Amino acid sequence: MCHSIADTSKNITGVAVMMERRYAFVALLLLVLFSPLVEGGSTHFPLAVIRLGCLWLLVAWFVHSLKQHQFVFRRTNLDLPIIFFLGIALFSTLRSSYLHVSIQWFGMILAYAIFYFLVIHVIHDRWQIRYAIYALVAMGCFESFLAIAQWIYLGHPRPTGTFYNPNFLAGYLVPTTALVLALVLRQDSVKWTKRSVGIISLALMVVAIVITGSRGAGLALFVAVSSVLWFRFGKVTLGVMLVTVLLVTIIPNPLPQRILNEHQHNPYAYSRFDMWQSSIERAIDYPLGAGMGIYKYLSQQYPTPQENVLARYGKRSQTAHNEYLHMTVELGLVGVGVFCWGLVRVRKIFKTMLCVERKLWDRDMVIGLAGGMLGILMHAAVDSSLHQPSIVLLLVLLGAFIVILHQWETNGACYVCVDVPRPRLVICALVLMGMLASVVIVRPALAWYVYVDGSRFLNEGNIDQAVGRINLTVFLDPGNAKYHDALASVFYHGMRRSTEWSWGQESVAAIDYAIHLNPLDGRYSSHRGLIYQTFSYMAMDDDIRQWALREARTSYHDAIEKDPYSPSHYADHARILVLLDDLYHARMNLVRAVELEPNYLPARWELARLYDQLGLPQKAASEYRELLARKARYQDEDQTSFEQTYLNVDTEKIRSALSLLE
Repeated sequence: MCHSIADTSKNITGVAVMMERRYAFVALLLLVLFSPLVEGGSTHFPLAVIRLGCLWLLVAWFVHSLKQHQFVFRRTNLDLPIIFFLGIALFSTLRSSYLHVSIQWFGMILAYAIFYFLVIHVIHDRWQIRYAIYALVAMGCFESFLAIAQWIYLGHPRPTGTFYNPNFLAGYLVPTTALVLALVLRQDSVKWTKRSVGIISLALMVVAIVITGSRGAGLALFVAVSSVLWFRFGKVTLGVMLVTVLLVTIIPNPLPQRILNEHQHNPYAYSRFDMWQSSIERAIDYPLGAGMGIYKYLSQQYPTPQENVLARYGKRSQTAHNEYLHMTVELGLVGVGVFCWGLVRVRKIFKTMLCVERKLWDRDMVIGLAGGMLGILMHAAVDSSLHQPSIVLLLVLLGAFIVILHQWETNGACYVCVDVPRPRLVICALVLMGMLASVVIVRPALAWYVYVDGSRFLNEGNIDQAVGRINLTVFLDPGNAKYHDALASVFYHGMRRSTEWSWGQESVAAIDYAIHLNPLDGRYSSHRGLIYQTFSYMAMDDDIRQWALREARTSYHDAIEKDPYSPSHYADHARILVLLDDLYHARMNLVRAVELEPNYLPARWELARLYDQLGLPQKAASEYRELLARKARYQDEDQTSFEQTYLNVDTEKIRSALSLLE
């Protein structure tokens, strides 16, 4: 009777364990499917959800293990590369010039590592992998259907699905396309209904990728499909892919048309080689890495000028559009080397699995998984796709599935057991740590929405409400220099409205702290110069006015040092120098601004006036004529709000000034 009760207890425990694993598997799968649904994970809310989901699933796994009085860790071939990569990322974060942004990126990389850990420890059966693949394919079909509907019914020239960027949508569909292709070409017998569904899904996703017009995703699709066909049919693949390329070239479709017309409609489109060259220069200057998230701030020192456009230096690259170069700049050669080490280990695992006898379903599934990974990695070589959480989670999931299948087929699973003497105390500590970590994760997301609310109040002219909201934003996320800059802006508007210097002092204090947090961004020093420049206009005492002008001069000089390719910094600096009667250096600054950006008309206007003041009427008249010519050349073209600032001059004033000289 005792044995019967014990056996019953074991069975109940086993059922409970299986149910907990199923719940964890469903939660992980929902996390993967959720990631592309809210603008592809690009906003603060989905990022917070992904981090919180990984955190609490990890806590749940530890609590489940503590019920068994021990931790059982499953070792894999990717453990060492992941641990080393996390160590390099932490080192890069600690030495970053802008700690806040690096911490945010480190948190995201840590979430990806936790996600891999969870997948490895939660997946215990082939049916879980099959259902996960079916769910991914269903998500790919949903995104494809939505993209086609946007293209046909809403008239989007480049549909985005639920993503904010058509390139990311296409990049997300490439691996799912490879999975479907591998399953459609299965060698074992498949019911015609299942194969038909697979063919329809495949066609749907290929059409969606084509209508996005993504060149990088088109290349990635070619590589992914070629790899699947190669491992399935061998050398015959070469002929098939050659015919495919010819058909894509001959048959009218959005992809080749966009490639032909892109340069005409978007003159910045072919600057990627310049960005890659700039990235190599940055990597040479920062061999140990500049810090995670720092790439876009280095763009102020490493510009990529474009000729025959309105703003030569107007396009500042936020990423390298090559994730391996981007990784080299931010994490150094060691960081990208460790990443490649992990990829080499995955490749060895894949080759081993192809040599091991197994069911045909498993072989086809592994080929599809590898083809999907290769497609993502190929896309990452020509775009910033690994900045998209949904694509990275997909990459991690596919890689984890290959590792798990390899361990099952080769019986290579290895476990490390750690006994826990006081599980209740450890559970309490884990839950407490999870709650504290949740607060850390939620605060930046909450701060963003409060900041948006505060910006709305500022635009409406409600200074008091704006001050309250932005102060709360700074409290929630004190390390973000952008929010301190916003607080300085609120106080600045308060100073202009009330003409009280107390507001100006608060504004200077806020902008100084923003500069302290992020010393790389020249905009903050420029904003500081604007505050002192405005105060000089308000000052009644000449000594105070001169002091304010000198502070403004110093601030604009700092802005130029941090961002030497911004013409507005030189023009602002020149205006202060004119007020300080330093006309020689004012002229040098304006000449430099015009050399950098010939179409920056505010600088030309100031230079023409300065020539007139210096008694050089011929040069002044020449600048006035150039102003009118460039204004007429670009005024009928569509411009962004940024480009409009380049043409912000009064034509009537220019004509009047020119008439006085002629």
